[in-house]
Amino acid sequence: MRSEIDDEEYAPTLAERIRGLSPAFVILTVGSLGTLIFLIIAMTSHTTPVAVLMSAGVVTGMIFGVDSVISAIAMWRAGKYGETLRAVALALIAGIACAISFGAFAGVLVLGLMLS
Repeated sequence: MRSEIDDEEYAPTLAERIRGLSPAFVILTVGSLGTLIFLIIAMTSHTTPVAVLMSAGVVTGMIFGVDSVISAIAMWRAGKYGETLRAVALALIAGIACAISFGAFAGVLVLGLMLS
């Protein structure tokens, strides 16, 4: 005879889900949000020096560049193992991160050209 515990599906708690996240995912998520907040604050303040704006752009470009590379690697692995929906979602994430990265570096380039 089967017990009731066998019949119920196991639902992990929030703490177990958080512990299951990879450190790279957590670090890049916190880094991405932090650099976006830093960039927004630097852009909206009227007394921000150009050097701070440029450093915010460089850091944002680097973090989102790393995000796009890691997402592309994960996309390739998902496609390799036949997880099509996950591969498409990761391709969208990689593309958006790449566009943000190039936009940030383009802003830094424009600011650099304006200074010289």
